Amino acid sequence: MTAPAFPPPDATRVAVLAPHADDETLGCGGTLRRYADEGVPVHVIVMTDGAGVETDREDIAEVRREEAGRAAEILGIGETVFLDFADGRLDAHHGELDERLGAELARIAPDVVFAPFPVDPHPDHVATADAAIRALRAGGAFRLAFYEIYQPIRFNKEVDVTGVMDAKRRAIRVYESGLLGSGDLIADASEGLARYRQFFNRIERLYEVFWIVDAAPTEQEILAWATYDFSIPRAADIFRDKLREVDFLTREARRTIEEQGARMESMDRRLRRTQAERDAARSQLEAVLTSPPWRMVERFAALRDRVLPARSRRRGLYDRLMRGVKRLT
Repeated sequence: MTAPAFPPPDATRVAVLAPHADDETLGCGGTLRRYADEGVPVHVIVMTDGAGVETDREDIAEVRREEAGRAAEILGIGETVFLDFADGRLDAHHGELDERLGAELARIAPDVVFAPFPVDPHPDHVATADAAIRALRAGGAFRLAFYEIYQPIRFNKEVDVTGVMDAKRRAIRVYESGLLGSGDLIADASEGLARYRQFFNRIERLYEVFWIVDAAPTEQEILAWATYDFSIPRAADIFRDKLREVDFLTREARRTIEEQGARMESMDRRLRRTQAERDAARSQLEAVLTSPPWRMVERFAALRDRVLPARSRRRGLYDRLMRGVKRLT
């Protein structure tokens, strides 16, 4: 996907989807301040109530609202709306989330919508990105700009925030409760990330970066972008490859079965032939044993044994005589 022109020179309204109050400042606070300085109205929609922070304060949600108000003043944000879904469980309200977010976007009619990058460690950030994608897919007439929070992202647009970084740092430090008293540390980290981006153009400036899209990206396109096109194959490709493997294995199995069948048939033919030969030999033997000459031989042998008993002198003479006859013949 190629990046459209940004910031759009004709932008009239900007909306930011913040999973929690402070994400709008961390992800794109400098860019928002630049929009405000140019007279473009900025609207922030905070998705959750922020009550998931580990604290003993029972009024933490109200405290975070108050902090968001003070940060908005610093950044020039004109309106902050709280949808107040349960912190940490945003994805559990899929249908209601789409309905309420759709209503807010229809009311604001933004040219650009900012949302967290869809590959992020926090489930609320991912749920917010998914909701933004669904809103764009449902016919939203806006450009979608994904910002980074917990990790650097692959981007297609840099926005120079050098002149407004001080305002962003002050807005970050306002969020003492949400950042658990680490405002100064987080502000330093945010500026460090912005400074790191000058590595890409060798100019000593500070930048916020975004992945800008005009059309709702598919899951495959998100994975391809996030992994620099080294994403996993599409499900259709995996299915096709598996079908090819199955087809190959089926052909091999069929060939093996046919070969084994041919061998068994050949063995069966040989067995049948051997049996036939055995039966023929048996028939021939039976024919010999039941023939008149063989019966005459049997009668002669019986008479011989009576006239010439075994081991008698006469039998011995007879045997020598027969051996002599065999030699002569």
